Amino acid sequence: MKAKVLFSILGIIIIVLSSTYIYNHSSPEKAIMSHLNSANFNYYIVKDDYFDTSYGQRYYVKEKDGNFRNNFPHILYLKFTVFGWQIVSGGNAP
Repeated sequence: MKAKVLFSILGIIIIVLSSTYIYNHSSPEKAIMSHLNSANFNYYIVKDDYFDTSYGQRYYVKEKDGNFRNNFPHILYLKFTVFGWQIVSGGNAP
């Protein structure tokens, strides 16, 4: 009986954690925001027209104040997988 209760609680925890992860990656903007959650400035996300077959869709992250910061990626490539939008690659560029 204790094993059934423990297994049920473990299953509920797994479902809650996986649904939270999928919700945070349900759109490209949410995936980028969860990746840049420690940014201490305002930014906006711009979808580029370029789509790379190996990396995915390109997005730009731009500061609203116009100051360039080197401590976070400015170009991100995202792909949609069964787990939601995933950041495949990223880097800095002016």
